[in-house]
Amino acid sequence: MQLSIVTPCLNATQFLPRCIASVADQQGVEFEHIVQDGGSTDGTVEMLQSNAAVNLTSEPDSGMYDALNKGFDRASGEIFAHINADEQYLPGALAEVTAFFNQNPDVDILFTDVLILRDDASFVCYQKVAQPTRAQTLLAHLPTYTAGTFFRRRVWEDGCRFDATKKALGDSWWMLRALDAQYRMACRRGYTTIVTATDKNLSLSDVAREESRELFNMAGSFLRLRWLLQFVRYRAGKLLKGSYFQPPLSYSIYTAQDLGARMSFSVEHPTPFWTQMRRMKGLNYYK
Repeated sequence: MQLSIVTPCLNATQFLPRCIASVADQQGVEFEHIVQDGGSTDGTVEMLQSNAAVNLTSEPDSGMYDALNKGFDRASGEIFAHINADEQYLPGALAEVTAFFNQNPDVDILFTDVLILRDDASFVCYQKVAQPTRAQTLLAHLPTYTAGTFFRRRVWEDGCRFDATKKALGDSWWMLRALDAQYRMACRRGYTTIVTATDKNLSLSDVAREESRELFNMAGSFLRLRWLLQFVRYRAGKLLKGSYFQPPLSYSIYTAQDLGARMSFSVEHPTPFWTQMRRMKGLNYYK
């Protein structure tokens, strides 16, 4: 079973080599890594043209979600995934995902846990995902990360594409389509991906806040009145499942200092997303 990994990018020389290395060293699985560049001018294209590990296309697009549509239209695998230039897969991630889909042929979309790090590779928090609902998606974006989301080719071929008019939260509209289509979804405990937290994350942008308000308004007055109840139920559910407890952990990633090999780090007292990230304006409290 081959996976197709799509990375949209634009002027991404700072992070992209680390992302590519984290995909290229995945063992025990067949995959292709499609890099959909939007017309970089910082040397990204020149850097990738001689890199046999990626399938590169550089052409104008109307944003990240337009680039993803273009990339997935070119994909040949049976399992699709999207990882941004500033994200990385952890060792063995793709083999674990492939094994899950092989063992669960009825599952269409899989969500996995992620670690959130700073640019210097230091630990920020962990995020154990929960399966999205329509109410969560409308009221508070998503309890998942795209970097930890994997889905079968049939989902794409059914027409569950990204809305290219969205610039920051297009994954929410994609999720609403998937929920409406009643695809079988599942969560798998285990960290597959790292996400880099910077002040340039789209979730902190004015566009993200505008699109978040649009989603909130789509919920309707009755659902909006139930927002606090939804929030409490979500938190209680995660608490009962142990999502806010994590023993010491370690992770191995590529850093700016060494692209030749992964560096390993350990965290004695890892903390969950909501206790570390909630103070950052604009981030998703539902996570």
